Amino acid sequence: MEPPVTPRPAATTVLLRPGAPLEVFLIKRAVTVQFMGGTHVFPGGRLDDGDRQVVTDGRITHPNPAQLAAHMGLPAPEALAFLVAGARELMEEAGVLLGAPAPDVEAMRAQLNAKEPFTAILQRHGVTLDGGSLAYLAHWVTPVIEPRRFTARFFVTQLPRGQQPVIDAHEAVEGAWMTPRDAVAAHLAGTLSLPPPTLCILEGLAAAPSLEHALRGSATPVVTVEPVFVDDAGTPTLAFPGDVLHPEVNGVPGAPTRVELRDGRFVTASRPR
Repeated sequence: MEPPVTPRPAATTVLLRPGAPLEVFLIKRAVTVQFMGGTHVFPGGRLDDGDRQVVTDGRITHPNPAQLAAHMGLPAPEALAFLVAGARELMEEAGVLLGAPAPDVEAMRAQLNAKEPFTAILQRHGVTLDGGSLAYLAHWVTPVIEPRRFTARFFVTQLPRGQQPVIDAHEAVEGAWMTPRDAVAAHLAGTLSLPPPTLCILEGLAAAPSLEHALRGSATPVVTVEPVFVDDAGTPTLAFPGDVLHPEVNGVPGAPTRVELRDGRFVTASRPR
């Protein structure tokens, strides 16, 4: 048996805007994209060495890097690099930049698409990323059965004043603001498709009492969710930590312990220990 593929580091940004109730920005990945093609997700992608260079060059600020590092369980430079990746992917796929001064996002995105280093683009435009605007939310690792695996850190932020998302029309072919509850309902109705991490995070956001509460991210230690694939009495299931069929005892407090594949779509459920 081949050993499992080593997961690549990745970052995803959950973009919120105020409303009654709050709304979240979802993109639809092109069907040609190898990972999660055709699904609705939050903007995100791989962390690369260029993101680490942004940290080295001091083009990102954060009010408390040591606290962030402890929360993420990483050295501070690597924790900041994940923030850079989340901000960069948000700009690439949704046309929103978390930085000051007010950026020329389209020019910067064109330069990124031309493979210019992100740190050089930030320097040219005089932009410093606002790492403090990103709150750490979740950590998911692709199951070992998958040929493409990621260790993805999820962050949450608010749409900056004066900006509006514009999709890149390459990897992302659609973009829309939806309430978390409406997005979950559309998934269950079969009109859009949500991968398990997106589904679980949206269900959590639907239960958030306010935008301010949602923007705090996870106040408790983040549990790494690495699902285990099982066939539970004929139902294809991804069990999470804390589920009766997962080896890890401690799961995410108050969250579902599994997703089950029913009628061609994932549905959350719980069978805790």
